[in-house]
Amino acid sequence: IFLRGQPMNIIHRLRNLSIRQKVVVGVLLVYVAGVLFANVFIFVRVVTLIEDAVVHQARAICVMGEAIREYQAENWGRGLYDRKELEKDVQGKFVYAVPVFSSIITMKKKAEELGYTFKVPKIAPRNPANEPDAKERAVLEDMSANNRKETVKIEWENERVVYFRAVRLTSDCLACHGDPATSKELWGNDEGKDPTGAKMENWKAGEVHGAFEITYDLKKIIASNNKTKLVGFLVNLVLVLIAVLIIRRIVRTAMKPLDEMHLSLEQINAGAGDLTVQIPVRRNDEVGKVAQQFNAFIGQLRGIVTRIHDSAAHVSSSSE
Repeated sequence: IFLRGQPMNIIHRLRNLSIRQKVVVGVLLVYVAGVLFANVFIFVRVVTLIEDAVVHQARAICVMGEAIREYQAENWGRGLYDRKELEKDVQGKFVYAVPVFSSIITMKKKAEELGYTFKVPKIAPRNPANEPDAKERAVLEDMSANNRKETVKIEWENERVVYFRAVRLTSDCLACHGDPATSKELWGNDEGKDPTGAKMENWKAGEVHGAFEITYDLKKIIASNNKTKLVGFLVNLVLVLIAVLIIRRIVRTAMKPLDEMHLSLEQINAGAGDLTVQIPVRRNDEVGKVAQQFNAFIGQLRGIVTRIHDSAAHVSSSSE
């Protein structure tokens, strides 16, 4: 019952406000609503711009890495590398000649220069450092199942933007990750292993088992944005106070004739009214027209009282 009565109580109070108060409250509500809408719009716009800028740079880094990967693969096809010679230094020259490894090294370096962190989460990784967490695994599975090229995650709880770009296997990847039965032909062993000693996974070209993950920390941007919002709030507060003063002044000036009419009617009702009063009319708006009609009414009332007074005086003199 209390809750049901509250809205009616508020409506009743609003109805009982003076015209001056209703005008001030109405204008302020419109102004505050406009300010709030503008702030929300600006915040959403800033977030969009931040996301676009971060994702654009992350995407550019990945595109660069993919170009390096393709170029290295083409170099293998051109016969620029002596496979037998590289196999003599598997953990050195051979690894650095692998196309995807060359691109990862370059991308990691450039990402860190731009303030990003770089990872390569992967399903069933050979390197334990690339083991995905639960969120990364879910993204990788979604990208693989839905054939997504990229995914963007904005984690406000962690204050960061995370960009994932799928690493899709190409034919050159299968030399180390393809059919174990080809290890004898490719690497001279019948154990199904590549030159690094890792078991070949029997993956196929086009499959997605990992992604380039580039993360940007938003803490500094959010801190800066919070300062901007605080300044904006203080500016809006000052503007609201100024608006209140200006609106009150305008409404007071606009309502002055009505206040004078109210005072005159109170005096007349109390029997002490001055029927010679005339409200100055300096404008032709609605309030000015009401003031004109009030002056005409007082004039007619003054005429009636004068005639009554004259009649009473005439009757009194006749009776004498």
